[in-house]
Amino acid sequence: SAGRKKMKEEIFNFHLEIERFQLGIDIIATYPIVLKSFVLMNKAFLATSKKYNSWRLFQIVFIVSLIPDIVACDENIMPPEEKQKTTLSEVSLLYFPTGGGKTEAFLGVLVFNLFFDRFRGKSCGVTSILRYPLRLLSVQQVQRLANTLAQAELLRRSDPLICDTEGFSLGYFVGDANTPNNIGRDRAIRYRSMTQDEIDEEQIINICPFCGRPTVHLRFDEEKYRLMHFCSNPDCPSGEDLPVYMVDTEIYRYLPSAIISTVDKLAILGNNPSFRNILSGAPFRCPRHGFTSTRRCRVSQAGVEFCNEEVQNFEEVQMYDPAPTLFIQDELHLIRESLGTYASHYESFIDYFVQNVSPSKRRIKIIGATATISSYREQITQLYGRTPIQFPCASPYPDKNFYSFIDKADTQRLIMGYAPYGKAIINSVVYSLKYMREVVYKYLAEPEKVLDIPGVMITTKEEALKILEDYWIFLEYNNVKRDGNNVEGALETPINVELRKEGVPEFNTRKMTGDETFQDVREVLAQVENTNDV
Repeated sequence: SAGRKKMKEEIFNFHLEIERFQLGIDIIATYPIVLKSFVLMNKAFLATSKKYNSWRLFQIVFIVSLIPDIVACDENIMPPEEKQKTTLSEVSLLYFPTGGGKTEAFLGVLVFNLFFDRFRGKSCGVTSILRYPLRLLSVQQVQRLANTLAQAELLRRSDPLICDTEGFSLGYFVGDANTPNNIGRDRAIRYRSMTQDEIDEEQIINICPFCGRPTVHLRFDEEKYRLMHFCSNPDCPSGEDLPVYMVDTEIYRYLPSAIISTVDKLAILGNNPSFRNILSGAPFRCPRHGFTSTRRCRVSQAGVEFCNEEVQNFEEVQMYDPAPTLFIQDELHLIRESLGTYASHYESFIDYFVQNVSPSKRRIKIIGATATISSYREQITQLYGRTPIQFPCASPYPDKNFYSFIDKADTQRLIMGYAPYGKAIINSVVYSLKYMREVVYKYLAEPEKVLDIPGVMITTKEEALKILEDYWIFLEYNNVKRDGNNVEGALETPINVELRKEGVPEFNTRKMTGDETFQDVREVLAQVENTNDV
């Protein structure tokens, strides 16, 4: 029967999952540089996390299972017969519910890859590109990845075998509406007259990933022609300048170890010849301004006459395996319809380019991450032209697998839906927001009354206030931008008018759409994550 066939397939896939994990263990035990990279990766995450001192089971199994694929990218280390046992040519799809820890799992693979690259001889160049379908999703991950890379960088500096290699760095590659594509002469001169606060408005992180303090600022270095993040804390181990790049031309010139990008940014590869630096490295390096693929400095090519270095001063570079080893596509289920159709062309082009044109002449390992698994086989086949491997594999049990189970007695949230009659949807939404605001405000005046609510498992007024702070900021979602504008207008009139009459603080609305600047979106996210000013 179909059911019996499906169960046999699931059992078979689980055995393959065990074999991939065992292969990862064997690779770690066989190659000393793999073991060293694995140990340093674990140390980096231990230093980064304030809440956890161990991996979740699915995370460590996923990381170990992917190690053979990373090692297989270097045929000087892994022989062809061993490479055939790996899943380098498949797309590894990490499927786990939202909030379960997917990000840490694929970042573990990324950080292992960084250390492994340095130990195997790749002293510079891009190791991984982490892509998101939406700008908002990429904004949320910049600080997260920067924090982990900073701890990895401190470990790299302290290791005598790799301390002389180029440092681990982060590139934020999302386009001109968020960060500059280029800094021209006029803009460079304008930085001279700007105040520190004005320049800081352009920064992409504000918490130092090395010391954890809100002491990050921006400055424009005319000598290096770089817009640089720096930490003003004199005790920070960063060395002041932070290894973060946010200008497109700087990313081409300095080739950061890990790049966060949006999917649509790949379209630039057909228009900008410098994109090839990311995929195939660069043969020359200007002593002041970084890598270039030609006998001219990129700063001069951009029409800025600040570089007067002689060509004979350029360093000739022999980059070892310059192509990225790892592509990570988060929120894979969103790469569909027209976006997926266009993206598939660029995916296949990059795959061909790295295999046939780039000096690396190999496959790139691709990881996808999603919390929505429907039709993933067709999607991955059409997007990448590769076979997908789901991890964890499908389970015959509806409420559990080998790594997790659903605790039906532990209610995390209650979701209420209702159908309004006699009112438009927009009016129903804004009045729902109003009524909830009135309730939360009433409890803020007397937080001890929260303790009387049936089922509330808290015992102190302080705990009640913390819960109320989390509910004071409302997040309202819309499928189309027009609805968001209508909600904003309705909140101003009549909702805020009515709230003022009742003595309840009115709504101060902030939007996060494609029309808002990167800095505005980052500011709103910071407010959502920090509610202590209520």
